[in-house]
Amino acid sequence: MKKFKVSGLVMAMGLIISSIAPAHAISESYRRQLEHSGCTQVTDSNGTCDIHKSRGQNMAASEQQAREMASDDDQSPQEAVASKLEQHVVGKYQGEAVDVMQRLGWKRKSEDGLQWSKGGFHAALDMNESTSQVMGVVVR
Repeated sequence: MKKFKVSGLVMAMGLIISSIAPAHAISESYRRQLEHSGCTQVTDSNGTCDIHKSRGQNMAASEQQAREMASDDDQSPQEAVASKLEQHVVGKYQGEAVDVMQRLGWKRKSEDGLQWSKGGFHAALDMNESTSQVMGVVVR
């Protein structure tokens, strides 16, 4: 019986070929549902967005929730959203606040993570520059 030696070149080629094959984290149909609905994997999993609805329907549902919160407290929808966000992010460091905003389904609009949007609302985090902690949220 003959023994075959595997050269380093052949092993390297095998590694290169195996790394070229694309890795897909989600299926193509799920990706299309996310695009159509305007959801992210996070907002789908936490229930703040429904992948079986259109982007417009999800935005309308988000705005309706804000209006309902506002009517309960005699606040404008923007004030209600800001108040809810402040419960989650005030006092948090910037990185923690970014994680919370993403988990709540907000989409980052600025590289520094201070500008966000969701359901027709735009939120800006007010940061204390010396401590890098969130002091408040302004919603328009």
